[in-house]
Amino acid sequence: MIGPAILLALTIAAAPAEPVIENQSPVVSPDGSRIAFLSNRDGQPDGYVMRADGTNVTRLTRSAEQESATYWSADSRQIRFVVSGKDSSRIDSIDADGTNQTTIGTVPGRVVGLNRGGTRVFVARGTWTEVTLLLTDLDGSHPKQLTYGSSVAWNPKWSPDGKVIAYTGRNAGGILHIYIMDADGANPRQLTHIESSEGQGQCPAWSPDGRRLAIQNDQEGRPGARLDHRLSQRHRPQTRCP
Repeated sequence: MIGPAILLALTIAAAPAEPVIENQSPVVSPDGSRIAFLSNRDGQPDGYVMRADGTNVTRLTRSAEQESATYWSADSRQIRFVVSGKDSSRIDSIDADGTNQTTIGTVPGRVVGLNRGGTRVFVARGTWTEVTLLLTDLDGSHPKQLTYGSSVAWNPKWSPDGKVIAYTGRNAGGILHIYIMDADGANPRQLTHIESSEGQGQCPAWSPDGRRLAIQNDQEGRPGARLDHRLSQRHRPQTRCP
């Protein structure tokens, strides 16, 4: 005869694990009223939008495809995102109410971001640790090489004035830091100088005026924190930030 304690243990062991809900890649609309993000809250990763106060969450997409790199149009009416395939990436646009999803471009390779006008895309080639970053049109034409595959080049983000690109790079010691370069790939330089014991800088996000960057500081055994980093005069690009 099986006792109650054994039955309880068997019941607990047989119970399915609770799914982990992940909300990722939040992007605030240019008018500040809404936030687009990716989430698996309904069983698979899809695009969502909500008001800036966290209310009125609306599901935008219903697809088993891999979506990433969410961006808003300049007028805050549409959301653009990347659908990744085996050898190419598709760029789709959808209205903020979830209607009128259309494909606006297909690019060979991994698209990891769009420019602020939505007319050019960042394409990553090579391995994840040796990334060649290019800027191309929505059909992959007119490529401009920005980095040369000697290290990582993750999370590229345009400055509000479109003159500077911030990204996650790795220094000679193998530590992740935030780097910036001119929009044509010239003049790359390390922006953050965080001691390895204090974490590693990743995932830059520009302030609206282009003078500051929020960064993620990941420390071993601790969740990443968002830090505010001012662009000092020493680190500002030659094309002056407004």
